[in-house]
Amino acid sequence: MPTDADAHLRIVFFVAAGCFGAILGSFINALIYRWPRRISMIKRTRSFCPTCKHDLAWYDNIPIISYIILMGKCRYCKIRIHPRYLVVEVLTAGLFLFVFHHEVNVNGAAMTSWGGPFYPAAKTAVHLLLIASLVAVAFIDCLTSRIPNEITIPGIIAAPVLSALIPSLHESAFMGSRLFEITGVLRMDAFLSSLAGIFIGGGVLWVLGIVGEAILKKPAMGFGDVKLMAMVGGLTGFPAALLGITLGAFLGSIVGLVSLMITGRRRIVFGPFLAIGTFIAMFWGPELIYLYLSWIFLDADVPRFRAVFFPLH
Repeated sequence: MPTDADAHLRIVFFVAAGCFGAILGSFINALIYRWPRRISMIKRTRSFCPTCKHDLAWYDNIPIISYIILMGKCRYCKIRIHPRYLVVEVLTAGLFLFVFHHEVNVNGAAMTSWGGPFYPAAKTAVHLLLIASLVAVAFIDCLTSRIPNEITIPGIIAAPVLSALIPSLHESAFMGSRLFEITGVLRMDAFLSSLAGIFIGGGVLWVLGIVGEAILKKPAMGFGDVKLMAMVGGLTGFPAALLGITLGAFLGSIVGLVSLMITGRRRIVFGPFLAIGTFIAMFWGPELIYLYLSWIFLDADVPRFRAVFFPLH
């Protein structure tokens, strides 16, 4: 049973995770607005009203709270601020809280050498940044039909390095062990698993795009989607990336069919569905695979599945 001190510490971390998610959501909002307009995030660091361009004071830029207090309007020009700003901040904070809650449940009995509750801080940080990247990609792709190279390419480059530094990123949720046990050196195997995830996660989508273009006689998929799943595969391994692609394609097909029936539009952006599919795969992928196998084979054995984010030890 956790002590009162442990419970208090968990509450502090839980609140901190939500606050950090809201702050990062505010940064994502700035990125969503500035990236399509090529406004530098560095040269103009102060947030400003998208309508009157007036720089915002710090008390007008508190995530979630300022939007509610100002009732969604700019203090200076009184023009309504798009509710997307509130949605992104609440969504990012909520996802961060969900991840931390999941980690606490899985590692609830794990303790550090000094007797405190255990948190895989480095691995958690990487996956929280991945979640934030997926949120940014989903909204930017919806608004512009493009996925920023500024997000995906650094993620692809950093993935093998981070994997070597944090080998637990590539503990298999689908096999109960590491995917790549080639060299016998933990960090090297994680590095190789990351490379495989990059080439398989991105390669499968690239091939699907080529096949789709050959069938439809027009571009079927943007290369930004390919780079997105290469980044995901590099950070999570190719099983989660492949399942994310499958789930994204399934969700996209349903929404695309509904959109075609209602509006007659044949083209939808794929990035948001890949982001949602990746998130589902990372948390519930093994369970979904087990349910599918049980449905197909009826008597399938229960697999040794563990959560991708925080495997049990």
